[in-house]
Amino acid sequence: MNFLCDHCVWKSTLSSLRTAKIAFVTLRDLGRAEARNGEVLALATDRREALITRDSDFVDLALSPRRNHFGVIFLDITLETMDAVHATLREALRTVSPDQLRGALLTVSPTTYRLHRPT
Repeated sequence: MNFLCDHCVWKSTLSSLRTAKIAFVTLRDLGRAEARNGEVLALATDRREALITRDSDFVDLALSPRRNHFGVIFLDITLETMDAVHATLREALRTVSPDQLRGALLTVSPTTYRLHRPT
């Protein structure tokens, strides 16, 4: 599975993904660093990639029953919890299948991750 990283994803998170050999592209890589939220999710969907973000606005967008996306991963992260969230994220990406993630929201916190399906 490949991932699109939102512009708000920290460089340390990108480094953690690289170290874990997880394939991703950033909005900056695509020349879309200024894209708005709706455009970002549409771009990820067009590219058949799950979106990784720190932007809580995507929580509601991801759970809209009309959305047909490849998943949104929301990182509940602070500077103090960064290393723990990175470890939990790597575990989640090893455990959650692309089929499980499709159309869902995956929230990642320092100690756990949780998959939310639209209602």
